[in-house]
Amino acid sequence: MAQHGPVGELVERANTVLWDQSALDPVVKERMRIALAEAIGCSYCARFRTDIDGRPVLEAESSVSVEDDRKAELAARFAVAAYRGGATDELVAEAEQVLTPAELTDLVFSVGWFIGMQHVGRLMHWDESCPVAPIRKLVEAGEAA
Repeated sequence: MAQHGPVGELVERANTVLWDQSALDPVVKERMRIALAEAIGCSYCARFRTDIDGRPVLEAESSVSVEDDRKAELAARFAVAAYRGGATDELVAEAEQVLTPAELTDLVFSVGWFIGMQHVGRLMHWDESCPVAPIRKLVEAGEAA
């Protein structure tokens, strides 16, 4: 993407807004991303992203509040449903009750961004050069497939 500056800037800004400035707790967002990666067929998230700033991602009882655990479960279901053809009216209504308007907006755009970036990665043959630096180093060293 660096070959076309405006695209690189767009990706950098979108990543900043959707991850660094997220309306959702980072653990909630990461659980959504792991569930969506598994649905898409990308295993790196579950294999490599197990904590955020020392907080476990996959062990709800020790990393987020009960409210955020509920949001994480809903976000994961919402993301997978969106990937598989669309969230039902009932799921959208549930999301509107559980999430704030800012959180729901963040979730919808994050799901779309993550799905889109998975396709971009496949088109650009990132399978052997994952854009996540620590993972790429492991892959290049033959320590991860």
